[in-house]
Amino acid sequence: MARDSEIPVSLLPSANTAIGFSLIELLVVLLIVGLGMSMLRVSFSGSDGYQLRVEAKQFANGTALMAEEAVMANRQWGVDIYRFQDEDSPSADPERFGYRWLVRNEQGLWLPGNDNIRQNEFSFGPGIGLLLELDRSGQEHDIEFKQRVIDPDSQINADLAEGDSLQQEPLIPELWLLSSGEMTEFSLQLFDRENPDMRAHIRGDVLGRVSLDPQDNADAL
Repeated sequence: MARDSEIPVSLLPSANTAIGFSLIELLVVLLIVGLGMSMLRVSFSGSDGYQLRVEAKQFANGTALMAEEAVMANRQWGVDIYRFQDEDSPSADPERFGYRWLVRNEQGLWLPGNDNIRQNEFSFGPGIGLLLELDRSGQEHDIEFKQRVIDPDSQINADLAEGDSLQQEPLIPELWLLSSGEMTEFSLQLFDRENPDMRAHIRGDVLGRVSLDPQDNADAL
């Protein structure tokens, strides 16, 4: 059996070698963690434009589909674009934007197009800003806070009618999708609030055509 004294000194681990190897391992771990956190931050902030492209495509595709349904079902549909306060947002600015599909009933009132087949309401991600122009006005359209919709046939609506202080203005969507195939002409820009130059641009014309240009970095309205 070999004794320690018979092992060549050059093969024995030194204190400096053991410490150096541990430091290298630690630096590699820190580098991996740092890269992971960086990727996570980019993913959530949308600074690479991916989140903007995804949400812009969802809005464009959804609006185009609803425009087709308005023609096929001979009904008037609308897109209500609104802002709301996200109480669970960890950021200093909890304000966010969302949109929902509305349908016009026989009395001419706009109500949520609720059904059990598809989703009716959507929210743009945290940190995404929104600029809307209608009918080539050259001016930014003011986005109102989300309005509560009351079914005119419900008892709740009858109770509200008794008090003037509880009255609310009729809901009117920003975009009209008509059964004739026509649409409100619009230009919608989504942008990263931390990097406003990063934008996705959706356009709709009077003929009901919706186009998406996710690489558009046009100046703000």
